[in-house]
Amino acid sequence: MGKVLITGGSGFLMRNLRELYPHHDYYFPTSSQVNWETGHGIESLPNDFDVVIHSAAVMGGFEFIVNHPDRMLIENIRMTANFFEYILKAKPRKVITMGSGCTYPGYTSELLSENLLGCGRMHQSVELYGLNKMMLFAGSEHLLDNWDHFVLANMYGRYDHTDVKRSHVIAALLVKFIRAQREGKDVQLLGTGLAQRDIMYVGDVCQAINYSIETDKGVCQAMNISTGEGTSIKTLAETIAKCLDFKGNILWGDESQDGALYKVMNNSLLMQNFDIGITPLEDGLMQTIPWFKENC
Repeated sequence: MGKVLITGGSGFLMRNLRELYPHHDYYFPTSSQVNWETGHGIESLPNDFDVVIHSAAVMGGFEFIVNHPDRMLIENIRMTANFFEYILKAKPRKVITMGSGCTYPGYTSELLSENLLGCGRMHQSVELYGLNKMMLFAGSEHLLDNWDHFVLANMYGRYDHTDVKRSHVIAALLVKFIRAQREGKDVQLLGTGLAQRDIMYVGDVCQAINYSIETDKGVCQAMNISTGEGTSIKTLAETIAKCLDFKGNILWGDESQDGALYKVMNNSLLMQNFDIGITPLEDGLMQTIPWFKENC
């Protein structure tokens, strides 16, 4: 197996990938060694990588995105531009880029298939982040010969941020529930709980990435990495409460904090092309909760 370069290698997703599939020859420089936003250190990278995975991004939870629109736009676009400049010189065998469900139209109740990318305005709460992910997709389509662009569902698992302003939705919920349980308090959540999300265990996403690394030819189109099923935030919160045996009350916010009300992605293309499994929500939570109890 050849060498694999990872950008954002110390992040939540790539840390799980390296732990679950340690047999690859990974190189994952820190931001002090290679900074994809400023370009510092990129010139020192070798050009002999077999696969390059681009996962580096500035991202956070709902509050972080709303409070830092400048970072969402400027820092991420700089990363994307520097990434493609490097790729066009290095010419690896395959490129794998991490996209996001944020890139889909934000005001629809339709099951989101890949042909809907770019067919409607993104939800304004995540639009600036999503625009960068669309640049990754479009850049891959126009500039690369062998690539996979993964449109990721909402992930959860070990190593996610425990700062609720930076974490994915399940991580934020887990932190709030665990802390409320420790303090014997009710838990206060954002939104009404009515929004539906496609929730996927990080180990399943890592399966897909590993499958791509080990497959010579990419699908060469955007592909949803998702369960294909929607779960309301209310159901998600109640499932977490059950797994934790949480006895307090669940208190909800208002609709201004809901974001897009429906974001569920069709996973037919994934199931047709990749041999991976889907972990049931409760099973994935039970694998995730012990780490959060130790780290938040």
